[in-house]
Amino acid sequence: MEPRLSLFSRLILAILLSLGLQFCFLRQVLKVAQVPSNSKVIRHVEEINMGGRFIREHGSGLHAADGLDATRTTQTKEGRELVPGKAGKSGVAETVVYGFEDGLGFHNREVPLQYPHDLGSAADCAQAAGRRVLVFTMDSTTRYLENAKRGGPAGELVVRKALLKGLGHFGFEVDVASSERDLAQLREGMQGRGKEYDFFFFDQWTYLEKSGRPKSFLFGQEQRLFLLDFFGNPQQQAAVQAKLHTFQSSHFLTAYPPLSTPRSGPHAALTDNGSFLGFFFEERAAREVQERRRLGIIWGKSAKDLEQGKKIMETAAAECLMVSTVNAEEGEKLLQHPSVRFVGTLSVHKWEALLSNASFLLGVGNPLAGPSALDAVVQGLTYLNPTFEPPLKGRYGSQHPYLEKVVGAPSVCSFPAEDEGRLRDCVQAALNRNAKPAIPPDFTRSAYLQRLQSILCQT
Repeated sequence: MEPRLSLFSRLILAILLSLGLQFCFLRQVLKVAQVPSNSKVIRHVEEINMGGRFIREHGSGLHAADGLDATRTTQTKEGRELVPGKAGKSGVAETVVYGFEDGLGFHNREVPLQYPHDLGSAADCAQAAGRRVLVFTMDSTTRYLENAKRGGPAGELVVRKALLKGLGHFGFEVDVASSERDLAQLREGMQGRGKEYDFFFFDQWTYLEKSGRPKSFLFGQEQRLFLLDFFGNPQQQAAVQAKLHTFQSSHFLTAYPPLSTPRSGPHAALTDNGSFLGFFFEERAAREVQERRRLGIIWGKSAKDLEQGKKIMETAAAECLMVSTVNAEEGEKLLQHPSVRFVGTLSVHKWEALLSNASFLLGVGNPLAGPSALDAVVQGLTYLNPTFEPPLKGRYGSQHPYLEKVVGAPSVCSFPAEDEGRLRDCVQAALNRNAKPAIPPDFTRSAYLQRLQSILCQT
């Protein structure tokens, strides 16, 4: 008669076998992720595939970028298994985000399972194996990200996400601080290792202490410091240089090229008021639509954006159905019209679906120079662009000067903000236009990466 194991013995064996299998699995996961084996898995954050070896995000409050190659990450929770993602149908790998603890504190490490390069070999100055970058901007803070989800400003967020993807392309290891506390912890960790960051990317608010003085550790680092400056305001740039005397104008990174500066093409970076960095659209963003509805979209995320454009909206609504992403309660206090629908803030996918059905995007004055108008043009809509005399803020002769001056007709139809007849002509032209989507040369991925390479090679 064969000896039988007691119930207690079988239970012990089952537990040991389970622990052994879990140990082997976790060991394999940590090997794939290149995470130190003594790391503690703490949390998962959904983030975009940066196209680099990995992007390290510090803190919380991270979300997929608005339309910038967002890829699904494997869902995990504390204490549950981590499963590496698999390459999708497009050939772009999904990513796994591992939370870990090391000398720099708590982090979330994203590990793309492919490392795509589409530019060929970059210049030596942009080859970044083992080099590290610190990013801290207002749009990287948790408060900004939560506000953007509710319909707040998101233009700076698009610029930062493009920067992270570009740095990842060149192989940089990137730390993103989500608060002043995170920033201090990251720097303490680096100092503990006797190292300093190779580059710093801040903006015109985060480079300052609460006292209004530049952060002390940035003195002497001006050659490595860049400030993201969406609007490229000369007065604000002068204020920065009055505090950081050796900070170069070329280290202000703008979202659009100054239109007064001649350039040799979309790859040109250096301008009079900083360096044009911008952002980019993936080729798949320009999708052709077989048939569009007689539908217009009102550009603006809040009722405040629409206040000065009430007459513009009424004129356009007399021609076709109009949709606004302002919430119904706020919007209907401003304007009640049978052909205007207020649908509230939309997810990225729903926004793209709306764009694919509409014929035009209508500017009403605010926000100025945002990326949504470029979104519309890329997807084949006509952008209706109000012009102003005198210029708004002394600088803006229209709501989107870049689209007016560089792209122009037929993708852009500009009209004096007070001219109802010209606006009606623009609406009818847009409704009858059969446009093909196209990405402006300045905003292709390859042009962006070449500009970023040029900027990094300045130092």
